[in-house]
Amino acid sequence: YRQKYLEANGANVGIVLNYDWTWPLNVSDVADHTAAQCSHDFWLGWFADPIYLTGDYPDCMKQRLGEHLPRFTAEEKAMLKGSVVGPYLMNTYAGRYTRWDDTSLEGHAPTFRDRNGSLIGPQAASEWLHVVPEAIKMQLQYVHERYNPSGIIITENGCDVPNEQSMYLEEALNDTFRVNFFRAYLEQAMQAVNESGVPLRGYFAWSLLDNFEWSDGYAFRFGITYVNYTTQQRFPKASAHWFRNLIQSAGVPQPIPPEAGEGSTTRAPPQAPTGAPGGAEEVPPSGKSGSGSGSTSSSSSSSVRGSSSVIAALVLGMAVHAALHSSESPWRAQ
Repeated sequence: YRQKYLEANGANVGIVLNYDWTWPLNVSDVADHTAAQCSHDFWLGWFADPIYLTGDYPDCMKQRLGEHLPRFTAEEKAMLKGSVVGPYLMNTYAGRYTRWDDTSLEGHAPTFRDRNGSLIGPQAASEWLHVVPEAIKMQLQYVHERYNPSGIIITENGCDVPNEQSMYLEEALNDTFRVNFFRAYLEQAMQAVNESGVPLRGYFAWSLLDNFEWSDGYAFRFGITYVNYTTQQRFPKASAHWFRNLIQSAGVPQPIPPEAGEGSTTRAPPQAPTGAPGGAEEVPPSGKSGSGSGSTSSSSSSSVRGSSSVIAALVLGMAVHAALHSSESPWRAQ
């Protein structure tokens, strides 16, 4: 693509990487910090390190898999490194903890519970999705500092509402749970931009419509628009109205050159509860992997230094700060 089409078309070619941020279960335990890095390496670095960083697999994968991990030649490493053209594309939904476990292939044992046995955040309808707004900020900062991409686009972010599938239409349309999710996550994304100079270019909410959710089929609804699967009638939910009002209150952003004002800051390691150990839970595999159709998109303005995107312009900067705080969110950052 770079040899034949890039100069002529000026388009982007990228890869969407799906990851839910993982904290060390015990912030005072060096082994748990290693476990968290192994989580980053196996779930994110497996693909991102060769493309954005080194042309090769991350250290934890090499240490854990040894001779079973394929070896790249020098020529292959050179081809891989920098092979993405355009922004880093990120899918993210939830958050979790992990602890060191040498018996595990990946070297860690993830859990949704802290050392006191409390859940990391409210559970959505899907058992793997716990609402942890800080997770999106942590991942944005990590990607910015580790891979230094020219820009970042959040290609999927959203949630399903507990028991939504069994609700009557009127109740399902009042999806306050989802509105609070989007408000809290967008606020954290805005903080990543303002505090660390993360070059966030756009945001896609998963999803515009209720749809076929991979291996879960039609059992869960992620849409901001309700779909009657029998009649194909569609009804905007409260979250759709919320997005519309947010966009209208912000106005249409003007593109700003990517190089304007980018930078980063150094932060202390993430903190996790350090109380008495709690029982660990096995984390089921996520039913969400990869991207697809059905997303509603937005592009950011001054603080996000964004460009246009597919469906609507959404400003995450000071212009919408008041809108994000229009009512108290139950999921404020701790």
